[in-house]
Amino acid sequence: MTHIVQKQGARPETPSAGALGRPAGHCDWSAAITNFNGEEWVCETIASIKQLKPPPSEILMVDDGSTDAGIERVRTEHPDVRIICLGRNTGVLNIVRNRALHEARHRYVLISDNDIAFARDAVRQLMRALQKHKDAAACTPLVLAADDRRTVLSQGHAMHFLGWATVARATTVEGARELGEYKATGGGIQLIDKVRAAPVGFFDEDLVLGWADDGEFHFRLQLAGLGCYTVPSASVFHRRVRVQSRFYGQLHNRWLLLLKHYQWRTLVLIAPALLVYEFLLAGALLAMGVHRDYGRAIRDVVRDLPRVVRNRRHLRTLRQLADRNVLSAEALTGPRALLERKIIRVGLNVLSSGFRLYWVLVYPLLGWPSASTPGQPGSCEIPATDQASTGSSSPSAAAIDPNKTTPHA
Repeated sequence: MTHIVQKQGARPETPSAGALGRPAGHCDWSAAITNFNGEEWVCETIASIKQLKPPPSEILMVDDGSTDAGIERVRTEHPDVRIICLGRNTGVLNIVRNRALHEARHRYVLISDNDIAFARDAVRQLMRALQKHKDAAACTPLVLAADDRRTVLSQGHAMHFLGWATVARATTVEGARELGEYKATGGGIQLIDKVRAAPVGFFDEDLVLGWADDGEFHFRLQLAGLGCYTVPSASVFHRRVRVQSRFYGQLHNRWLLLLKHYQWRTLVLIAPALLVYEFLLAGALLAMGVHRDYGRAIRDVVRDLPRVVRNRRHLRTLRQLADRNVLSAEALTGPRALLERKIIRVGLNVLSSGFRLYWVLVYPLLGWPSASTPGQPGSCEIPATDQASTGSSSPSAAAIDPNKTTPHA
């Protein structure tokens, strides 16, 4: 497997601000669609992107070895779309995303799946937020169901200290919009500022399709003192397509995130709570008959430990904030298929209360990072070429309630 940025030992070439788009208020941007066997929907997605205001300066599609007629349809119906074919099916969405980012000609890049429809002003809202928040390197929209535009499928969430997402802060469109914009770990549909994100790296190609394949990028930005903002005023509509079980990807990615990013002191201090949760999680998966996915995920993580250790060393040079600044003890979630069972949802609510109390106890003992020297390798300071348009570099660490990661406007 070829790693671009995500090995985390290498960095992408940082594009100059001048070459990648004009300053705030009048920016060129690229739309990049990741595609695998999307013949049924991809042309509709392209048509939706073309009606966005402001329109993209270019549209590209990166195809991950499709076997259907989607590429031919795009060439016929949208000949202006630039198609990049990987030539084989990698099966790793982050490889496709990274290729899209490296192929895009402009500073601002919209990453989209192949089955998305966009509200007409979605990118305008994302661009406004990206330029408003001086630490923002990515912004994610509110994802609604295409067949019921009042149903919220995805919104930004905090990262629970046990390595899962926290429960959504709102269950309705109105409730989500009342929250306003806040720092969060979002989903895969996003507008990225390549200049700000490049020093930290793009998507981790060690992660497979499942939970955190996109959110790890946002979590890494936060640890580096940058931000990913959820923008509820920007709406996109996602088809609810049945997919194969993602238990393996969810479990595999979660453990890689824990081992690559968490400080050793954090891992030691949360170990009792982590062991309790893992024991109960393994039991639930065994009862569902998917314990083999759990075993396979742990096996593959153990096999990759040497590379994980190397990645940890590099990630430590990027870190500006401690774990305590970005982790949360809000209500805990877990694999979505497990949560379909009422008894598991009830049990998880009870456990969340206990884990919240545990977090309060260990929070004062969590360490602080050794700050990098601004401007030196490993620092996440915004490149000098971007200072004129951003007005500031990475923010300093702010105190955070140990029970909750408060939304930042």
